[in-house]
Amino acid sequence: MPDRKHPVRHLVAVSEQLYTNGGVGRTILLGYQRDQAWATLVSFLGLPADPSWAEYVLGVVEAEERIKPLDGIGCQPVLISVTTEEMLEWIGDGLRARALSFPDRNGPIVWPRFTLSASLFPAPSAAGLIGSGLPIS
Repeated sequence: MPDRKHPVRHLVAVSEQLYTNGGVGRTILLGYQRDQAWATLVSFLGLPADPSWAEYVLGVVEAEERIKPLDGIGCQPVLISVTTEEMLEWIGDGLRARALSFPDRNGPIVWPRFTLSASLFPAPSAAGLIGSGLPIS
């Protein structure tokens, strides 16, 4: 690279799509595990949500076929196409149907912690389930 005293040994490139991850109804994940996907969607879309709602809402997302596998090297990335408005509608539907409920007490919601290595190297049971017709846990 011009104007550099030392050669570049490593280069990290990020596409505009990945830079705007979570915006315009498109979220890219390194792999699909429901608990991590739910935490990421809630965070990126700015949703008021509870970890216990993941099964119901992501079940709707899966039924609507909004999760598409992407090509990846060393990971199994997916694209989740859903907007904040759609997610709020599905949460509202779940609350009205009593499939979802609000927490018993007020206060902060405690979300599970995830490591980068757990995201890059998911448990074998979660690998390759998108498009296999098997339920994803």
